Amino acid sequence: MDRLAEFRPDAYGQWADPEDDAKTATLTARLKEYGVRTEDTWGRDAAGKDRNRKGFHRADVAEAYGQRKVKS
Repeated sequence: MDRLAEFRPDAYGQWADPEDDAKTATLTARLKEYGVRTEDTWGRDAAGKDRNRKGFHRADVAEAYGQRKVKS
């Protein structure tokens, strides 16, 4: 989300300020509105430590984006 905020601050700037856990909770809640669910995945946290993380399937996010555009 930080890269999106840097790329398009007008659209995603609000994502730059919250802490990582708050960003994750907000994104999860917003995607859940479109039926996108999280799944466990192995990855690294911001400090480089390996741990279990939550993730999304890109195809599910793309589908949710398409639904959002239709609803608008």
